[in-house]
Amino acid sequence: MNKTILSLAIAISSIALLMCSGEEKKSGHDIGNKPYTRYWWFASMIKEDDIRYNLNWLKDNGFGGVEIAWVYPLNRFNPQDTTYTPRQEWLSPEWTQIVDFAVRYADSIGLGCDLTFGTLWPFGDSYVTADQATRRFGDPEWRQVITRSWEHPKSGYVIDHLTPSNYLPYFERLMKAFPKPQTSVRQSYFIDSWEVETEKLWCESFPKDFRTRFGYDITPFMDSIYEPDKNRYLYDYMSLLSDKVLKFYSDFDSTLNSHGILSRGQVSGAPCDLISGYALMDIPEGEAMLFE
Repeated sequence: MNKTILSLAIAISSIALLMCSGEEKKSGHDIGNKPYTRYWWFASMIKEDDIRYNLNWLKDNGFGGVEIAWVYPLNRFNPQDTTYTPRQEWLSPEWTQIVDFAVRYADSIGLGCDLTFGTLWPFGDSYVTADQATRRFGDPEWRQVITRSWEHPKSGYVIDHLTPSNYLPYFERLMKAFPKPQTSVRQSYFIDSWEVETEKLWCESFPKDFRTRFGYDITPFMDSIYEPDKNRYLYDYMSLLSDKVLKFYSDFDSTLNSHGILSRGQVSGAPCDLISGYALMDIPEGEAMLFE
Protein backbone atom coordinates (compact mmCIF):
# COMPACT_ATOMS: atom_id res chain seq x y z
CA MET A 1 0.00 0.00 0.00
CA ASN A 2 1.48 3.39 -0.94
CA LYS A 3 1.93 6.23 1.52
CA THR A 4 -0.88 8.34 0.11
CA ILE A 5 -3.52 5.63 0.44
CA LEU A 6 -2.36 4.58 3.87
CA SER A 7 -2.27 8.19 5.02
CA LEU A 8 -5.82 8.73 3.82
CA ALA A 9 -6.77 5.58 5.69
CA ILE A 10 -6.03 7.31 8.98
CA ALA A 11 -9.39 8.41 10.33
CA ILE A 12 -9.16 12.02 11.48
CA SER A 13 -11.69 11.55 14.23
CA SER A 14 -10.34 11.01 17.70
CA ILE A 15 -11.62 7.91 19.42
CA ALA A 16 -10.10 7.74 22.89
CA LEU A 17 -8.30 9.95 25.35
CA LEU A 18 -6.02 8.08 27.74
CA MET A 19 -4.84 9.82 30.88
CA CYS A 20 -1.12 9.52 31.47
CA SER A 21 0.00 7.86 34.70
CA GLY A 22 3.06 8.87 36.68
CA GLU A 23 4.87 5.80 35.38
CA GLU A 24 4.15 6.83 31.79
CA LYS A 25 5.45 10.36 32.43
CA LYS A 26 8.70 8.98 33.80
CA SER A 27 9.12 6.91 30.63
CA GLY A 28 9.03 10.05 28.49
CA HIS A 29 5.73 9.08 26.85
CA ASP A 30 3.79 12.18 27.78
CA ILE A 31 0.62 11.32 25.89
CA GLY A 32 -1.37 13.30 28.47
CA ASN A 33 -4.66 14.41 26.94
CA LYS A 34 -3.51 13.97 23.37
CA PRO A 35 -6.04 12.17 21.16
CA TYR A 36 -5.66 8.72 19.70
CA THR A 37 -6.93 8.12 16.17
CA ARG A 38 -8.10 5.02 14.37
CA TYR A 39 -5.41 3.83 11.97
CA TRP A 40 -7.12 1.91 9.15
CA TRP A 41 -5.17 -0.92 7.56
CA PHE A 42 -6.97 -1.98 4.38
CA ALA A 43 -5.98 -5.52 3.45
CA SER A 44 -2.79 -5.23 1.41
CA MET A 45 0.93 -5.71 1.89
CA ILE A 46 1.59 -3.34 4.78
CA LYS A 47 5.13 -1.96 4.57
CA GLU A 48 7.44 -0.76 7.32
CA ASP A 49 8.35 2.45 5.46
CA ASP A 50 4.68 3.42 5.20
CA ILE A 51 4.15 2.76 8.90
CA ARG A 52 7.10 4.99 9.78
CA TYR A 53 5.79 7.73 7.49
CA ASN A 54 2.27 7.64 8.97
CA LEU A 55 3.29 7.41 12.61
CA ASN A 56 5.90 10.15 12.27
CA TRP A 57 3.25 12.43 10.77
CA LEU A 58 0.89 11.73 13.66
CA LYS A 59 3.62 12.34 16.22
CA ASP A 60 4.61 15.62 14.55
CA ASN A 61 0.99 16.77 14.51
CA GLY A 62 0.26 16.28 18.18
CA PHE A 63 -1.43 12.89 18.37
CA GLY A 64 -0.90 10.64 21.37
CA GLY A 65 -1.35 7.29 19.69
CA VAL A 66 -3.27 5.07 17.32
CA GLU A 67 -5.61 2.12 17.29
CA ILE A 68 -4.89 -0.18 14.36
CA ALA A 69 -8.04 -1.45 12.65
CA TRP A 70 -7.54 -4.12 9.99
CA VAL A 71 -10.30 -4.30 7.42
CA TYR A 72 -11.14 -5.47 3.90
CA PRO A 73 -9.18 -4.62 0.72
CA LEU A 74 -10.27 -1.49 -1.12
CA ASN A 75 -11.43 -3.44 -4.18
CA ARG A 76 -14.28 -4.90 -2.08
CA PHE A 77 -16.30 -1.86 -3.10
CA ASN A 78 -16.30 -3.01 -6.73
CA PRO A 79 -18.31 -6.26 -7.03
CA GLN A 80 -16.89 -6.86 -10.51
CA ASP A 81 -13.31 -6.77 -9.23
CA THR A 82 -12.48 -10.25 -7.99
CA THR A 83 -8.73 -9.69 -8.03
CA TYR A 84 -7.04 -10.98 -4.91
CA THR A 85 -5.08 -8.23 -3.19
CA PRO A 86 -1.78 -9.59 -1.83
CA ARG A 87 -1.45 -9.10 1.93
CA GLN A 88 0.01 -10.58 5.06
CA GLU A 89 -2.40 -13.47 5.69
CA TRP A 90 -4.71 -13.12 8.68
CA LEU A 91 -2.95 -14.21 11.93
CA SER A 92 0.03 -15.57 9.98
CA PRO A 93 3.61 -15.11 11.27
CA GLU A 94 4.06 -12.39 8.62
CA TRP A 95 0.94 -10.61 9.88
CA THR A 96 2.14 -10.83 13.47
CA GLN A 97 5.53 -9.49 12.44
CA ILE A 98 4.21 -6.35 10.74
CA VAL A 99 1.83 -5.61 13.61
CA ASP A 100 4.70 -6.09 16.04
CA PHE A 101 6.79 -3.63 14.03
CA ALA A 102 4.02 -1.01 14.16
CA VAL A 103 3.63 -1.36 17.93
CA ARG A 104 7.37 -1.18 18.57
CA TYR A 105 7.95 1.75 16.24
CA ALA A 106 5.06 3.72 17.74
CA ASP A 107 6.51 3.11 21.19
CA SER A 108 9.98 4.18 20.06
CA ILE A 109 8.74 7.64 19.02
CA GLY A 110 6.47 8.16 22.02
CA LEU A 111 3.11 7.08 20.61
CA GLY A 112 0.71 4.58 22.12
CA CYS A 113 -0.48 1.80 19.82
CA ASP A 114 -3.67 -0.10 20.59
CA LEU A 115 -5.04 -2.96 18.52
CA THR A 116 -8.47 -4.02 17.35
CA PHE A 117 -9.29 -7.43 18.77
CA GLY A 118 -10.84 -9.78 16.26
CA THR A 119 -12.35 -8.79 12.94
CA LEU A 120 -14.16 -5.57 13.81
CA TRP A 121 -17.79 -6.00 12.69
CA PRO A 122 -18.24 -8.41 14.48
CA PHE A 123 -15.89 -11.10 15.89
CA GLY A 124 -15.28 -14.14 13.71
CA ASP A 125 -13.18 -15.34 10.78
CA SER A 126 -12.79 -18.21 8.32
CA TYR A 127 -11.51 -20.52 11.08
CA VAL A 128 -14.82 -20.43 13.00
CA THR A 129 -16.77 -23.65 12.39
CA ALA A 130 -20.53 -23.90 11.97
CA ASP A 131 -20.76 -25.43 15.45
CA GLN A 132 -18.97 -22.41 16.93
CA ALA A 133 -21.01 -19.82 15.04
CA THR A 134 -23.85 -17.58 16.17
CA ARG A 135 -27.36 -19.03 15.81
CA ARG A 136 -31.01 -18.06 15.47
CA PHE A 137 -34.02 -19.82 16.94
CA GLY A 138 -36.18 -21.69 14.45
CA ASP A 139 -33.59 -21.79 11.67
CA PRO A 140 -31.00 -24.46 12.54
CA GLU A 141 -29.07 -24.02 9.28
CA TRP A 142 -28.72 -20.24 9.58
CA ARG A 143 -25.31 -18.76 10.39
CA GLN A 144 -24.23 -15.13 10.21
CA VAL A 145 -21.45 -14.70 7.67
CA ILE A 146 -18.59 -12.19 7.77
CA THR A 147 -17.77 -10.66 4.39
CA ARG A 148 -16.10 -7.38 5.43
CA SER A 149 -12.85 -8.56 6.91
CA TRP A 150 -9.11 -8.71 6.25
CA GLU A 151 -9.66 -12.15 4.66
CA HIS A 152 -11.97 -10.88 1.87
CA PRO A 153 -12.95 -12.39 -0.56
CA LYS A 154 -12.77 -15.37 1.77
CA SER A 155 -15.77 -15.31 4.12
CA GLY A 156 -16.23 -16.71 7.59
CA TYR A 157 -18.75 -17.16 10.39
CA VAL A 158 -19.52 -14.82 13.26
CA ILE A 159 -18.52 -16.45 16.53
CA ASP A 160 -21.27 -17.46 18.99
CA HIS A 161 -21.20 -14.58 21.50
CA LEU A 162 -23.44 -16.39 24.00
CA THR A 163 -21.44 -19.56 24.69
CA PRO A 164 -18.10 -19.30 26.52
CA SER A 165 -16.92 -22.67 25.20
CA ASN A 166 -17.19 -21.19 21.70
CA TYR A 167 -15.86 -17.65 22.11
CA LEU A 168 -13.11 -18.25 24.70
CA PRO A 169 -11.05 -20.47 22.34
CA TYR A 170 -11.46 -17.73 19.72
CA PHE A 171 -10.08 -15.19 22.20
CA GLU A 172 -7.09 -17.37 23.02
CA ARG A 173 -6.39 -18.15 19.36
CA LEU A 174 -6.14 -14.44 18.66
CA MET A 175 -4.03 -13.79 21.74
CA LYS A 176 -1.47 -16.33 20.51
CA ALA A 177 -1.13 -14.50 17.18
CA PHE A 178 -1.09 -10.95 18.53
CA PRO A 179 2.41 -9.58 19.24
CA LYS A 180 3.25 -8.82 22.85
CA PRO A 181 6.17 -6.40 22.90
CA GLN A 182 6.99 -4.55 26.09
CA THR A 183 5.70 -1.00 25.62
CA SER A 184 6.07 2.12 27.73
CA VAL A 185 2.33 2.81 27.59
CA ARG A 186 0.00 -0.05 28.50
CA GLN A 187 -1.91 -1.29 25.47
CA SER A 188 -5.63 -1.75 25.16
CA TYR A 189 -7.46 -3.99 22.70
CA PHE A 190 -10.67 -2.71 21.18
CA ILE A 191 -14.06 -4.30 20.56
CA ASP A 192 -16.32 -2.45 18.14
CA SER A 193 -20.06 -1.85 18.47
CA TRP A 194 -22.41 -4.84 18.47
CA GLU A 195 -22.96 -6.10 14.93
CA VAL A 196 -24.30 -9.59 15.67
CA GLU A 197 -27.81 -10.03 14.28
CA THR A 198 -30.11 -10.12 17.30
CA GLU A 199 -33.40 -11.38 15.88
CA LYS A 200 -34.26 -14.50 17.93
CA LEU A 201 -30.60 -14.79 18.90
CA TRP A 202 -30.05 -18.25 20.33
CA CYS A 203 -27.51 -20.77 21.54
CA GLU A 204 -27.55 -24.47 22.39
CA SER A 205 -27.78 -23.97 26.16
CA PHE A 206 -30.49 -21.30 26.02
CA PRO A 207 -33.56 -23.57 26.65
CA LYS A 208 -31.99 -25.27 29.67
CA ASP A 209 -30.63 -22.04 31.13
CA PHE A 210 -33.99 -20.35 30.62
CA ARG A 211 -35.97 -23.09 32.35
CA THR A 212 -33.51 -23.09 35.27
CA ARG A 213 -33.94 -19.35 35.76
CA PHE A 214 -37.62 -18.79 34.97
CA GLY A 215 -39.17 -22.20 35.58
CA TYR A 216 -40.86 -22.66 32.22
CA ASP A 217 -40.07 -23.56 28.60
CA ILE A 218 -39.60 -20.51 26.37
CA THR A 219 -39.49 -22.42 23.07
CA PRO A 220 -43.30 -22.54 22.45
CA PHE A 221 -43.34 -18.73 22.50
CA MET A 222 -40.28 -18.04 20.38
CA ASP A 223 -41.92 -18.08 16.93
CA SER A 224 -44.10 -15.11 17.93
CA ILE A 225 -41.91 -13.64 20.67
CA TYR A 226 -42.10 -10.10 19.25
CA GLU A 227 -45.92 -9.98 19.12
CA PRO A 228 -47.51 -7.48 21.58
CA ASP A 229 -49.30 -10.21 23.51
CA LYS A 230 -45.96 -11.93 24.22
CA ASN A 231 -44.37 -9.01 26.07
CA ARG A 232 -44.05 -10.96 29.31
CA TYR A 233 -42.13 -13.76 27.60
CA LEU A 234 -40.08 -11.32 25.57
CA TYR A 235 -39.01 -9.60 28.78
CA ASP A 236 -37.80 -12.90 30.24
CA TYR A 237 -36.06 -13.84 26.98
CA MET A 238 -34.30 -10.48 26.80
CA SER A 239 -33.29 -10.70 30.47
CA LEU A 240 -31.42 -13.97 29.94
CA LEU A 241 -30.01 -12.74 26.64
CA SER A 242 -28.71 -9.61 28.38
CA ASP A 243 -26.99 -11.68 31.05
CA LYS A 244 -25.27 -13.84 28.43
CA VAL A 245 -24.08 -10.79 26.50
CA LEU A 246 -22.77 -9.19 29.69
CA LYS A 247 -20.92 -12.43 30.43
CA PHE A 248 -19.32 -12.14 26.99
CA TYR A 249 -18.09 -8.62 27.74
CA SER A 250 -16.88 -9.69 31.16
CA ASP A 251 -14.90 -12.56 29.65
CA PHE A 252 -13.50 -10.24 26.98
CA ASP A 253 -12.23 -7.94 29.72
CA SER A 254 -10.84 -10.70 31.97
CA THR A 255 -9.11 -12.50 29.09
CA LEU A 256 -7.26 -9.34 28.08
CA ASN A 257 -6.43 -8.41 31.67
CA SER A 258 -4.94 -11.88 32.23
CA HIS A 259 -2.45 -11.03 29.48
CA GLY A 260 -1.71 -7.56 30.86
CA ILE A 261 -3.90 -5.79 28.29
CA LEU A 262 -6.65 -3.25 29.00
CA SER A 263 -10.11 -3.67 27.47
CA ARG A 264 -11.68 -0.84 25.50
CA GLY A 265 -14.94 -1.05 23.68
CA GLN A 266 -18.24 0.14 22.33
CA VAL A 267 -21.37 -1.59 23.62
CA SER A 268 -23.78 0.37 21.43
CA GLY A 269 -26.38 -1.84 19.79
CA ALA A 270 -25.86 -4.79 22.15
CA PRO A 271 -28.99 -6.57 23.46
CA CYS A 272 -28.07 -5.97 27.09
CA ASP A 273 -28.16 -3.32 29.79
CA LEU A 274 -25.79 -0.85 28.12
CA ILE A 275 -24.58 0.88 31.28
CA SER A 276 -23.67 -2.50 32.79
CA GLY A 277 -21.87 -3.42 29.57
CA TYR A 278 -19.84 -0.23 29.51
CA ALA A 279 -18.99 -0.68 33.20
CA LEU A 280 -17.26 -3.97 32.35
CA MET A 281 -14.71 -2.23 30.12
CA ASP A 282 -11.49 -0.72 31.43
CA ILE A 283 -12.05 2.07 28.90
CA PRO A 284 -15.68 2.53 27.76
CA GLU A 285 -15.98 4.24 24.39
CA GLY A 286 -18.87 5.93 22.62
CA GLU A 287 -19.56 5.53 18.92
CA ALA A 288 -18.78 9.18 18.14
CA MET A 289 -19.21 12.61 19.66
CA LEU A 290 -22.95 13.34 20.09
CA PHE A 291 -23.85 9.98 18.48
CA GLU A 292 -25.15 8.50 21.71
